[in-house]
Amino acid sequence: MTTLMALTLCGLVVGLGLALVVREFWPSHARAGDAIENLAPRNLIFRGSEEAAPTSWSEKMGSWSSQHLSNLPGVTTPRADLDLLGISTTRFYTDKTLWALIGLVFPGLLGLFSVVLDLPLPWPVFPLEGIVLALLLWHVPNQRVRNRARDARRNFAFATISYLRLVAIQRLASTGIVASMERAASVSEAWMFLRIREELRLARYAGLTPWATLDDLSDRLKMPELREVADITRLAGDGAGVTGGLMARAASLRDRMLTVEQVAAAKATTAMQIPTAALIGVLLILLIFPAAVSLAS
Repeated sequence: MTTLMALTLCGLVVGLGLALVVREFWPSHARAGDAIENLAPRNLIFRGSEEAAPTSWSEKMGSWSSQHLSNLPGVTTPRADLDLLGISTTRFYTDKTLWALIGLVFPGLLGLFSVVLDLPLPWPVFPLEGIVLALLLWHVPNQRVRNRARDARRNFAFATISYLRLVAIQRLASTGIVASMERAASVSEAWMFLRIREELRLARYAGLTPWATLDDLSDRLKMPELREVADITRLAGDGAGVTGGLMARAASLRDRMLTVEQVAAAKATTAMQIPTAALIGVLLILLIFPAAVSLAS
């Protein structure tokens, strides 16, 4: 292989890698079909059957990966997290496949550079590195989705506290429980309130009770706070006067969330003690060492 051919191949591989990286981080807009699928109750839209057909090559690749690789041992699809974040399964597996391709191609690029630079590197090492790196990068989207979903659930839990209080305020104005829930969800344009509002709207069209819809949403998103909202509003729907209970449940949720935040802050403070002590030790060594050397000489 001549130097020109090796440089040409290196340029092609680098260009392909850059294209995949740019494609991964390029902002994209969700399709209307995916948005409706993620927001609709299960009994209104059959999930998967209403998903729009993939159009681009990346969507087709993600659709193929979702159909053929999602059932393999060790491959998990965080459906609750994806539903919470509004990410379709096809998009999720598109990201996983792109990351795996990047890991598969990168060691080959290093191999081409070793040829150009005349480095005596064993060629069998690069395919093995590519397979290992592809397997590692395959799980990168799972970790990203898990971290984003954890933050989203925390924000949703705090929004649930505000929602309960707003429902209680509406009840104090002698508003019906269903109208109170719908009006409370219309107060804010935050994504958490928009999600609740959309679920309540679809429940009204389907003839379902709002608390049954929130109970189902709690199962889909793994949000126990929503189940508490569904339970106490179900009592109001049965005729019980639960305005005080709504405020008490909101206060209980608030205290619980504050306790969790305080525990997390205490753990972070404790974790910072070790690097702080190590830094102080290094500074003491830097201060004492010159004096010790001078005394020894």
